[in-house]
Amino acid sequence: MRYSLELTPHPLTVLHKGANYALPDPPTQNDIGRHLTGISHLLLQNEIPWASTLAYLEYAHARGIVTVFNPSPMPADAELHAFPWRALSWLIVNEGEAESLLRMIGGNPVNHKVEEGYYVNWPDDNNLRLAFSTLNKLRHSERLLSTSVVCTLGAAGVLASICGLKEILYFSAAALEGNVRDTTGAGDCFTGYFVAGMMESRENRLSKDEAVELLRLCVQVCLPASKRTISTQILGGRNVCRKGRRDGKHSGAAGRRGPVISKINVQLTLGKMTKWLQ
Repeated sequence: MRYSLELTPHPLTVLHKGANYALPDPPTQNDIGRHLTGISHLLLQNEIPWASTLAYLEYAHARGIVTVFNPSPMPADAELHAFPWRALSWLIVNEGEAESLLRMIGGNPVNHKVEEGYYVNWPDDNNLRLAFSTLNKLRHSERLLSTSVVCTLGAAGVLASICGLKEILYFSAAALEGNVRDTTGAGDCFTGYFVAGMMESRENRLSKDEAVELLRLCVQVCLPASKRTISTQILGGRNVCRKGRRDGKHSGAAGRRGPVISKINVQLTLGKMTKWLQ
């Protein structure tokens, strides 16, 4: 159970030991095997006992399952140092979590310049430059050499470092309409969309074109949130219609039908967001 406190420019997340902590700690191999039978992707958040997180992560990685970790809230320093990063396929963090992670595990000892790889056509924004510098250092860390990292930036968009690609990808968020009352759940919505999109790929590793299409969809749907534009239609996580435009038009990206479970989870998240934004 998580509570968000907006006492600073970046909401603080407090973890309360709710029903999830009733899970066996640690789980047995038989339990893990039963739960992961037929699973292609495993998404973990810091909302279950830490021993369970590690056990499921190691088991999934050993069997070729794509593993995704969204550490919200951030684990303790000692847990980050001992985390089996080699078993992680994707890491999804916001800029504050990325900075904390860099402080804990460090980046490449080589001094990477802030401007290295920063495109001239990107926004001239100091916060974006700082987030880019943080991600650029993280992607060169020995612990994350086999892990792709996605860093959400709220209203600024998203940065992504994908294994096999030399450059860092950046996508700005869609323009907001109206006043944002509450952004609670936007991060979970982004994560749900992103993982659902990966599940539609025929390969365990996204191509650049697939990553670009998916990230563009995620920032269009999940990062802009206002009481007039949150109305969203989801068809397998790939067909998005943004209503409330004055011209009555809508835009979307059509594709194959996605897994039903992902569709349901994303709809529930958006339903909560819609309720909070009214």
